[in-house]
Amino acid sequence: MAILGMILMVGGFCAAVIFNIRILIHNFKENIGWGIASLFLGIPMIIYVAMRWDVAGKDFLKMLGSMAVAVIAMFIAGAGAASGM
Repeated sequence: MAILGMILMVGGFCAAVIFNIRILIHNFKENIGWGIASLFLGIPMIIYVAMRWDVAGKDFLKMLGSMAVAVIAMFIAGAGAASGM
């Protein structure tokens, strides 16, 4: 169980990073100021997604889903390691 949890956790975090980068690309296409602010501060990225849901909404939801998979996988890996399986 621990190995399966680790694989899912790494995959989920990698997917979240990829979708985060895709949102950053949308930000930079809109305006370089949005891109730089989102890169260094983070909050402007959420504001941008809220303002431009039609452009970045799908990637944002995919990022949240992959982060949820990674968090659930963390619990699976922890439970597998604790049980010694």
